[in-house]
Order: sequence, then C-alpha cells, then structure tokens
Amino acid sequence: SKSFILFFIAIFFLQKFSYAQTKKSNEALQMKVNTQKDVINYSALKQQPMYSFNARMNGTRDAIIMPFLISKGVEGIQKFIDSRKKRYNAQYNFAQTDLNFYDQLSTENALDPTGLQFKGFSLTRTFINKDGQEDTAFIVDFGLDTSRAYDIINSSTFRLVVNNIEIKKPKVKMPNKTKTINMDFEITFTTSYINEYGQMFTDMTLGKFLYTLRNAPVDKNEEGYQAFYDSLKGKPLIGKSFIVPRSRGYYYSENNTIEKSFSAGAYSIQVSVKESSKNTFIDKLIIENGNSFSVIGQKELLKAVNPPATASKAPVSSVSTPAKQN
Repeated sequence: SKSFILFFIAIFFLQKFSYAQTKKSNEALQMKVNTQKDVINYSALKQQPMYSFNARMNGTRDAIIMPFLISKGVEGIQKFIDSRKKRYNAQYNFAQTDLNFYDQLSTENALDPTGLQFKGFSLTRTFINKDGQEDTAFIVDFGLDTSRAYDIINSSTFRLVVNNIEIKKPKVKMPNKTKTINMDFEITFTTSYINEYGQMFTDMTLGKFLYTLRNAPVDKNEEGYQAFYDSLKGKPLIGKSFIVPRSRGYYYSENNTIEKSFSAGAYSIQVSVKESSKNTFIDKLIIENGNSFSVIGQKELLKAVNPPATASKAPVSSVSTPAKQN
C-alpha cells in the first residue's frame, strides 16, 4: 500500500540521518586560550622621554630616539577562498567566551595594561582514525606579538603572530593526486563592558585578524613538509585589536571599605576557518579602518568605482497650478 511504501522511505532517511550524525561525532574541535603572568616584561622596556614643544624647537628633535615603527596600512588585494565552490570547500567555527584579559583588577583606568595575561590561543581539530584512536587533524597556535610591546602601552592595541601550524588531515574532500590545502582564518575579538559613566556596551568588536594559508602540504612523509611549516613561524597576521577595556566596578579594599576599581577585562574570541582543496579564490580589497578592516568583494568594488547611472527625472515644480474658473 501507499502508506507502507512511505514508511520504508521514512526509515531509509532516518538511517541516513543517524549515520551522518554518527560520522560527524567522530570529529572534535577545541580552542584553548593561553595565559601567562607578566606576558610583557615592562622592566625590559626603554624609557620614553616626553619632550615639550619648546624642547623640540630648541634642537632636541634630532636626539629623540623613539621605539615607534612606521608601518604601512593593511591595504591591498587579498585572495580569499571562494565559498561558492561547495564541493571542495569546508567551513567550521571555534569560540571561547567569558575570558579575562588581565590577571588582576585596576584602580587606574579602563585601559591599564598592568597584569596583561593573554598570551595567545590554539585551535585543534581531532578525529577518530581507522584504528579507533583519537588523532590530530590539525593544530594552529597564534600568539601575542610581544615584539610590539610599545603598541600595547602607547596605543592600547596588539597584534598576533604565528607560533606554530601543522596540518595532517583536511576536513575537505581532496581531489585525486592533490597533496596540498588552502585555509583562511578570520578571528574576531569582542567584549561587553560598562564605562565609568554607567553606559553599557554589548558585544563590541575590539578587532579582527586574517590569516591565509596557501598550498600547505598535508602528507608528513613528503619532502619539505616540516620546512614549509617552520617557515611560517613568527609571521604576522593581517589586522590588529584594541586591548580589552576594563569594566567599571568596585572592590573590597585592604581598609575593609568598598572602593572604585576596574575589572579584569572580560572578552570573547570567535574564529571562522575555511578549507579548500582547489585553487578557487576570489580577490577582495582589504581596507584597514582603526581596529578593524573592511573586506570588499569584486562586485561591491566595481559598484563603488562605477555607480549605476540613474534615470534623470523631470524637475517637480513647487508652483501650484491655479484652479480653473468656470
């Protein structure tokens, strides 16, 4: 009967769904934030003289040695994985919330860097291999760029570098004879806080980072595998972020009184990862904008450069036409 056939069709799809769920459960994603006391060794920093306008006019300008690096803005064309090519693409996400950027409260101000403990974070994807054992598919470790410590104390911004990357087993489907993979990492730092005037800010973006990995080998037995990943260590990521603002609050002081203070800086990290086993890219323009950046696709860029012509309309007269008199 018709109902009998529909019953078997339903059973078939339930089995397929169950298999997909079981298959998916063989994989695990893990994100770990690394912390360390006194990540920045402030005692090792050189003093920064603060000259007055008159002092600079009197010839001290040439003697000033400041640890600032003038860097070119992150602007240019970057190749991104084309998400429209579904067959040889894969995407997944990591996230960590309710983290503290500092290891202590502060009585100074919202951007006091004292006690900064954020050292970086690592991403790990594991799977169950043919022997039924958990194995590592890839591990990526991004770290705080401590070589730019003056950015933290002067501009309240920080940048990230690559500490370690190792890809063993892609998630995406691999075409025959393909032994390399492409990956895009998009990282976003956000926070929610209250300032000293009682204003609340929710899910504010502190900064964004991009890292693109191209033609990365996935076979450890291939010649040049380790040398490729060793060459990536220390490479900077595109983008930057503000350090986490501390939320206004109170603390119980040594004098057994409630005093005003600033929090340990609550924040969250979200990471979107894309994999592609084919060289299917689209060009996008990256424009740095403060602590973030804009990513503009080709269509949007062409529209901005060559806006569509609008049909001219006849001007509307503001003079009223007198009523016809009989």
